[in-house]
Amino acid sequence: DAIHDHVRRKLADDAVVKGAALEVDVQNGVVTLKGRVAGKKAKEKAGKLAKKVSGVTSVNNELVISSEANPQD
Repeated sequence: DAIHDHVRRKLADDAVVKGAALEVDVQNGVVTLKGRVAGKKAKEKAGKLAKKVSGVTSVNNELVISSEANPQD
């Protein structure tokens, strides 16, 4: 699926998200993101990146912030 591949590429290529290991599911234009990220900024950025992909109608951001993340992040 083109949307799935495009979202995965954007997440993996982003220096903040570093999303190569994140799970991406696409159903009728709705993207669900799952996995662990380093902080709040990475979670928010992942959602924004996914929303920018052509064909995405909405994003369910179920990413979990790792416990070792920086509290100010």
